[in-house]
Amino acid sequence: MSMNTCVLIVEDDAHMRSALGQWLTLSGFRTQTAASAAEALTLLDAHIIDVVLTDIKMPKISGLELMKRLRKEHPNLPVVLFTGEGDIPMAVSAMREGAFDFLTKTPYDPEHLTAVLGKGASD
Repeated sequence: MSMNTCVLIVEDDAHMRSALGQWLTLSGFRTQTAASAAEALTLLDAHIIDVVLTDIKMPKISGLELMKRLRKEHPNLPVVLFTGEGDIPMAVSAMREGAFDFLTKTPYDPEHLTAVLGKGASD
């Protein structure tokens, strides 16, 4: 991972979005944050993003739907899905549909998160 790696954090929970942004910045990433998938799509047009970390359960456009749109519009952009309800069938489905990885919020492992994002940005 280089210090120039930029992660787009897409999370509708403001506290989680802020915590993720702080952790990733302290871990050497540059970050952009979006409170919704629509905001994320706008940011992707304006910034160079290396990897996307998105919550799955969000109002209007889910993280899964965002990932599907990104697969079409930005096919080489790795997308890591992040959820509070980590069920195995959902994870398998997400990986089949092109997710780079699938992480759960609980138990939250910040070191594993940074390792996955670093690997996604360098692949």
